[in-house]
Amino acid sequence: MLPLQRLVTIGTRQHDVKSLAAITKNTDTLLVVDAITSLGVHPLEMDEWGIDCVLTGSQKALMLPPGLGIIALSAKAHEASSNVSTPRFYFNLQAAQKNLKKKTTAVSQHKSPWETLPLQRTLPR
Repeated sequence: MLPLQRLVTIGTRQHDVKSLAAITKNTDTLLVVDAITSLGVHPLEMDEWGIDCVLTGSQKALMLPPGLGIIALSAKAHEASSNVSTPRFYFNLQAAQKNLKKKTTAVSQHKSPWETLPLQRTLPR
């Protein structure tokens, strides 16, 4: 796994994700990109470049109320996540995927209703 940030906000430095994706694309290495400060602002072509996982949140570059975590997986990353057998302590992607089919969640609410209220009011039902 090769984890990296798309954009480092402190120094406003962009990593060359496209070039790194070209190196990892046809290997067993998963390219995981933290795009929390860049998704929707800087180019990030997940499928075209061969990125395996993109993570972001609602409160930064997307300029939405805080509280929503977003993950996108390639087929390679999805398959790899299905074969993981190590214990989970914070987030279980396998359980989340199973519960997604049931239109429910495997993740307990850690935020108070007051923190998520703006997000609930913003998103369409």
